Amino acid sequence: MDPDQSPIPGSEAEEETARRVSGWLLADDSVPPSAITAAKAGFSWRSTDESLAELTYDSSDDLLGLTNVRGSSTRQLCFAAGAGSVEIELRDESDLLVGQVIPTGPDEIELISVARPTAPRRAPADELGRFAIGSLPAGPIRLRWTEGSGRRVATDWFRA
Repeated sequence: MDPDQSPIPGSEAEEETARRVSGWLLADDSVPPSAITAAKAGFSWRSTDESLAELTYDSSDDLLGLTNVRGSSTRQLCFAAGAGSVEIELRDESDLLVGQVIPTGPDEIELISVARPTAPRRAPADELGRFAIGSLPAGPIRLRWTEGSGRRVATDWFRA
């Protein structure tokens, strides 16, 4: 700003500038509740005894979405941790998650939601490691299970 155009000390222009600046500084810039909930849920995964299964495939990332050409509303995800993995299908039309843990071993799968990270929903897994969970909660979710070796595994967070 040109020094010749700056507000004169004590003038209305200077007071208006001061009001604007103080309004910016005092504006409510609080963290959204959804960010706080997500941070708390992320903190709930702090056990060094759990392995993190990382996302290795998401059909929604396929080039140009060509996997849905025939109108399918099924999304496929694959997570891997070491020699194990879990493959998941999310079916929009029925609000259903079906999956299979490979290698087999867990008797049940836990679904953890950001909204209720300390109250997981449990679903039985059959002898082939297959499972199904309906009525999926809104917001980010993840799966957790115990392998036959006793190792606990949890997926990254994902949205259904």
